[in-house]
Amino acid sequence: MSSANASVLPLGALEDYLGSHLGSSLKNLSATEFSGGGSNPTYLMNSSMGQYVLRSKPIGKLVSGAHAIDREYRVINALGKTDFPVPKTFLYCEDTDVIGAEFYIMEYVDGSVAEDFTLPDANPAQRAAIYDSMNETIALLHSIDPDEVGLSDYGKPGNYFERQINLWMRQYQQQDQSIPRFKDLASWLTENLITDDRRSIVHGDYRLANIIVAPDTPKIAAVLDWELSTIGHPLADFTYNLSQWYLPNVNQAFGKVTLADTDLDALGIPSLEIYAKSYADRVGIEISSKDLNYGIAFNLYRLASIVIGVIGRAKSGTAKNEFTRSSAHNLDPMIDLAWHYMEKAEAS
Repeated sequence: MSSANASVLPLGALEDYLGSHLGSSLKNLSATEFSGGGSNPTYLMNSSMGQYVLRSKPIGKLVSGAHAIDREYRVINALGKTDFPVPKTFLYCEDTDVIGAEFYIMEYVDGSVAEDFTLPDANPAQRAAIYDSMNETIALLHSIDPDEVGLSDYGKPGNYFERQINLWMRQYQQQDQSIPRFKDLASWLTENLITDDRRSIVHGDYRLANIIVAPDTPKIAAVLDWELSTIGHPLADFTYNLSQWYLPNVNQAFGKVTLADTDLDALGIPSLEIYAKSYADRVGIEISSKDLNYGIAFNLYRLASIVIGVIGRAKSGTAKNEFTRSSAHNLDPMIDLAWHYMEKAEAS
C-alpha cells in the first residue's frame, strides 16, 4: 500500500494521548497516510512501541450516517473474540479535540492488499488459494451467530433488502439527484424482495481491496474497512463480493479492480459460478438463479447510490482519494448493468 505525508495530524497531542492510554513509553510518533483509505483517513503510526494503525472520520461536514467508524470499531472488536481474521483493537477516541475527529487504534497487520484483482505477482496455484481463502472467509463470517459475539442489536429488525433500498434512496435524495431509472430500479427491487429470514453479520464491502493477504502464505490475514457492516441477509453480502466478476473495469489508471475481460482459467481464478457453488457448499445452502440475479441487481443499485454519495463528497471536499473523485462516469453503466440483471432475474 502506498502512502502520503500525514502532516495534517497533530502528532504532539496524539503522542501524549496514546502514551497515556497505550503506555508511557510510547515516543517518537510519526505517521503516513495510506492512499487507499477511501472515505475514512487511515494512517500507519510508527512509534517506540511499534506500529499501529489509526483510522478516523474526515474533518468537515459529513453526510448523515456515513463514516461510521464507531461501528467499525465495535464489529472488529467483537470478531476479534472469534477465529475470524481481523486486526486487534486498542482504543476508540470520541474526543474530537485530540486530532479534530473521532478515531480508533488497531494493530498493523503485515501483508499485501490487491490493487489488481488478477494478482499479477502470484502464480495460478497461489491465485486459486487466495480466492478460495476469500471464499472461505466470507462463509465463516456468515456462519458466526451475531448474538454469541454481542452483536444482536447491531442491525435493525425487518427485511434487510428493504431497509437497504430505503437507506440508499435517502442518500440519493440528500444529493439532490434526478435519475428516473435509478428510482424505477428501487421500485422493482422493493416489489420483488427476497423474503426469507436468514440473518448474519454482513461486511458490506467485502472484496480483495479490503483484504490483507498474508506475506508468507496465500491466505487472508485480515479483513478491513467495516464501515458498512451490519446485521443483514448474507446473500446480499455475498453477491456484493461477486462484483469482482460482474463489474466492468472502472478505471484502468487505478489498477484492474474487477475480473472483466480476463482469462480466468489461465490465471487459476475460479469462475463466478464455481466461486458461488463453493460458498453455497460451505454455508450449507442452495442459491437459485433468480435469487443470485436479484442479489446482483440489488448490489448494483447499492453501488450506484454509493457513487452518488461519492460524487457529493467530492463536491464537498471530503472525498479522500482521486479514485473516489473520478467515479462519476461509472454511474450510468452501473444502472444499465443493474437493469440487465433485473431482467435476468425476471426471466429465471
